[in-house]
Amino acid sequence: MKKETGHELNESDRTLVMLISGRWRQNFPNSSTEMILSSPGDYALHSGQMHESEALEDSHVMVVRWVEN
Repeated sequence: MKKETGHELNESDRTLVMLISGRWRQNFPNSSTEMILSSPGDYALHSGQMHESEALEDSHVMVVRWVEN
């Protein structure tokens, strides 16, 4: 499956990744944290962290990014 590395975000940037279908992995290498999204509605919420994403099977995810002032 396709694996992508995200970009470094500003500390005020927020990112929400919500699983619609399939299985998805979010890895945060700077904190040694890994999350597996496996049920519809599972989500990862993070701010200002380098991250990697990998579809573990055919998946649909919704990604929302915003900046908090």
